[in-house]
Amino acid sequence: MAGERVRVEEVTTVSYGGGREMFSPWPLSWSAVWVGTLSAVALALLFGLVAIAVGAHRVGQPFGTWREVSFLALAFSVFGSFLAFPLGGWVAAKGSL
Repeated sequence: MAGERVRVEEVTTVSYGGGREMFSPWPLSWSAVWVGTLSAVALALLFGLVAIAVGAHRVGQPFGTWREVSFLALAFSVFGSFLAFPLGGWVAAKGSL
């Protein structure tokens, strides 16, 4: 396989619009983008408030050992950050339909 040459016998090109390129704008709804952004920020705030309630506010502070940080607090802070923005993107995608 390595070093083999391929010879092309025929090339077919297709042009639309009399040789001109056809321009089709990408449908973008800025309202949906803003709703998705605000949804992501609201979800991040909501997850942050719940994380404070379970003790995740201690994650960013200096501590002696990892034993001082509860697993629930650490898991919920990571879960909230990974979940808020994909959900905001989903809202923006559903709003543009």
